[in-house]
Amino acid sequence: MARLNKVSFYLARPKEKARTVILVRLRIDREQIRFGTGVSIYPKDWNPKSQRMKKNCADEVTVNTRLARIESDLKEIFLDLQNNRIEPTPELVKSRYEALIAKDASRNSDKSFFDFWEDWLDQTETSKTASTIQQNRTVMTKLKEYQEDRGAKITFDRLDREFFESFTRYLITIKKLTNSTIWNQVKRIKAFMQWAQERGLTTNEFYRNVKKKDFNVQPPTIVRLTESEFNQLLDFDFSETPYLENARNLFVLQSCLGVRVGDLLKIVKAPTHYLQNDSDSIRITSEKTRKEQVIPLNPRAKRILFSDTPPHHISDVKLNSYIKEAAKKAELNRNILKSAYTGKIRKESTIPLHDVISSHCAKRTFVSLMVASNVHIQVIADITGNTLETIKRYIDLDEMEIAREARKADSVFS
Repeated sequence: MARLNKVSFYLARPKEKARTVILVRLRIDREQIRFGTGVSIYPKDWNPKSQRMKKNCADEVTVNTRLARIESDLKEIFLDLQNNRIEPTPELVKSRYEALIAKDASRNSDKSFFDFWEDWLDQTETSKTASTIQQNRTVMTKLKEYQEDRGAKITFDRLDREFFESFTRYLITIKKLTNSTIWNQVKRIKAFMQWAQERGLTTNEFYRNVKKKDFNVQPPTIVRLTESEFNQLLDFDFSETPYLENARNLFVLQSCLGVRVGDLLKIVKAPTHYLQNDSDSIRITSEKTRKEQVIPLNPRAKRILFSDTPPHHISDVKLNSYIKEAAKKAELNRNILKSAYTGKIRKESTIPLHDVISSHCAKRTFVSLMVASNVHIQVIADITGNTLETIKRYIDLDEMEIAREARKADSVFS
């Protein structure tokens, strides 16, 4: 017979100064699951030993009563499943609990659309990256601003065609956002509505009719370094500016590995932790996709990682700032034509490469240089952890590379 080992509570981000969600961990036999409670507090108010808020803190009674009820509900669901001879797995107990919350009118009657959005943020905090959570929160802010500007309360039922058209016009005319940014925000509303529908909070399915093609989203401008630009940055002497030398080495290393910047910075912090036994490859679980990647170490990557002065960890914000400065010193001045639509208006601008280079360019550089070196696209996809469609979007060969590849067919057309 299955045994309920423990229901425990802990903070998602205990070292934060801002509010963070309280998570619940449910253990049954050797299996466990964790999810958000929908309650957020300041970490300074939390007692990890009692797994409750400290006494005399604001909302202490309300929060601790809520946690006690959650624990009671989970135990009751577990026993009910056992009494009905149903195997009480952690996933099943969690799904029954979420159904209970969704249908319990006494708990949800006072909740607004945005209260449920906060629940969504809390419950997805363990499965989404910090940047994704922040972007989802930004969309909630935009919705609140729209609601105030239009004077119309947002509810689940009101997310119909008229709402999406009105919200889009608002983002174009008032917020001056591009079509691609607007679509990105609408995608997050769709994800929230799907979450709400799955939990029985709404029967409104109009969001399924809202498609990317409705927003005239243009493919993003591919910004990457050509082989000559890569070597130009690599060979430039930054010895008088060590912080730029470090940023350059981080960018080059990322261009050699094809990883996202979050994974790059983890590798740099403890390279030997991710080394395979043969020391010729790195094994890492992607921070974004949660997929395991095995990345062969090319000679350049080895020299950078295991030199006497390997690159040191800095924040991704600093890396993006410093690499722009480094690229400017190295005179990476090629003009990049960027275009975007805001509604039906097309805007074009010409920007020097050093002003738009970023850590994301390193991954695109890796993909394009690998393709130019005749590495099979499936191999590139496996190394980067991306789908073939994503890899195809990253590919951007320069004129010399295109000419070189085209010459392979000279014998056919001779």
